[in-house]
Amino acid sequence: MGLRFRQIIGGVAPARRAGVSPTVVMLAGQITPGSAARTVQEIERAKGDIDVMIDSNGGTFGHALEIGAALQRHTGKTTAYALKVESSAVIVMAACGRVVMARDASILLHAASYHDPDGVTLNGMDEAADSLRRCQRMIADICAGRSKSTPSTFWTHLMAANGGQGTRLSPEDCVSYGLADSVSVWPKAYLLRGER
Repeated sequence: MGLRFRQIIGGVAPARRAGVSPTVVMLAGQITPGSAARTVQEIERAKGDIDVMIDSNGGTFGHALEIGAALQRHTGKTTAYALKVESSAVIVMAACGRVVMARDASILLHAASYHDPDGVTLNGMDEAADSLRRCQRMIADICAGRSKSTPSTFWTHLMAANGGQGTRLSPEDCVSYGLADSVSVWPKAYLLRGER
């Protein structure tokens, strides 16, 4: 059984308030090939609306794009409830039609990075650098598309800040910049542990 969220906003789960039971999709921890495949399957099987609960430190860029694309193909409403969103997980959050940030949420945008445990040649390093720049431009474009009020260059600047370590945004910053729609009060204890 997967990790399960219990979202509490004003003491009542949002889906119950509306009288609808959306499919809850959990994105927790690292985005890996396996977790991305499971998440895409959950999204594709979902009927009706989807609530995506995000507590992720990011992961593989391409796999985050796969999840984002599946969310954008989905015909029902998609809402992201974000607690911890770092690097590639921002792609998933931005793909949702509505984004609700927890008051104590953490968002980190940083420069794309590359890790090759086997080492690379100089030519391979040039290719990797080009690939990273493309990834960074795509993330900036995705954030700009979601916000509709801040250009890609703004997001690129945030990612490149602090020597590429990036910028941590508050929930209020995310709303102000158009990356999120609202900030809500829900406790950190909303995450019920299980096996994934």
